[in-house]
Amino acid sequence: MGYSESVAAVVTKKQSVVGQYEATSKLGAKVAVANVETETAAIFDRVRACKSFGCGSLFPKNKEPNPYRMGDSMKSVEHEGIVGRIPMAPGVARALKANAKLIFVVHPRPPYLLSGTHKPFQTTVDNPRDITDRYQVMLGDIECGLVADRSGKVYGAYSTK
Repeated sequence: MGYSESVAAVVTKKQSVVGQYEATSKLGAKVAVANVETETAAIFDRVRACKSFGCGSLFPKNKEPNPYRMGDSMKSVEHEGIVGRIPMAPGVARALKANAKLIFVVHPRPPYLLSGTHKPFQTTVDNPRDITDRYQVMLGDIECGLVADRSGKVYGAYSTK
């Protein structure tokens, strides 16, 4: 199961090229392969209740209609990733935008933390990347998200249920 089937939050994701090597295919084609490492920290809440991408979002009560008026019915999906709205003066909004953070309130559940290493793709001539993904995933019920500034002052709280 991947992130697309989950109601989850990626907290950090870092990716870096740590080296390069030359590889040869069975047919003799040579290619330079980038050795890439990623580190991901995430919080897993639950498996999506349905298969369509638009359902089961982390902040379900705060989705907004798509502002783009398109005739194509495929373009009428709601935006994902909307935490919520915070009424405030423009100057305060500019200052908050520069250093806002989203804090998750989580009730951990067993086994609490999963960690491991995963190779998401096979290296090929067409995809000359040797990727190793290291991950740490906290398991728990994400109760809400808090929007705060650098000092910890909370400007809004948004339910995930």
